[in-house]
Amino acid sequence: MLEQKTIAFVGGGQMCEAIFSGVVASGAVAPGRIWITDINAERLAQLERDYGVNTVVNPADNSGAKRVAEQADIVLFALKPQFARPVLEALRGALRPEQLIISIMGGVTLAYLEEFFPDNAVLRVMPNTPMLVRKGIAGVAAGRKAGEAEQALGVELFNLVGRSYLLPENLIDPLTSVSGCSPAFVYMFIEAMADGGVEKGLPRDMAIQLATQAVAGS
Repeated sequence: MLEQKTIAFVGGGQMCEAIFSGVVASGAVAPGRIWITDINAERLAQLERDYGVNTVVNPADNSGAKRVAEQADIVLFALKPQFARPVLEALRGALRPEQLIISIMGGVTLAYLEEFFPDNAVLRVMPNTPMLVRKGIAGVAAGRKAGEAEQALGVELFNLVGRSYLLPENLIDPLTSVSGCSPAFVYMFIEAMADGGVEKGLPRDMAIQLATQAVAGS
């Protein structure tokens, strides 16, 4: 279903890149169907050079967000939650009812999003950082107007960068506790094992590779 969809990313940070780069690498969506807006012009220029996607700088009036949203079938909000409200306000009433809204903003509830977009299907998604290597986990919670087709589209999108699960919104926080936070503990575990090897005489590069492969194999 994604092949003919155009996706707008509002926010061009690390998780945005993890998602769209995996989608592009999978061949499911051409780079020309990806639009990204962010306040950081240098960051956008880098993404455009690296991936061939379309980018628009988002000034203080959030006209960039409006511009990319106009192009899209799917509008994906990848902002830090503390910066969300002005952007959502700027897009209130500006979206077509058939556009699917996806939010990966931590702590921003479906009810809050639906205040701004009452006529749209909304999905709240909690991803994790292993999406950077297409090994991520995502929990997908559906809003009131998100039917089977919209839910399937969300699952299809996030399966391209790992594995995704449909679940009720009240389980988003437990999922975050397990899959959102755990990579950081795994990184620390790998580093601690490597440190032990270095203490016993192994070269650090080798120790890191040994610890990492042991975790991957396990």
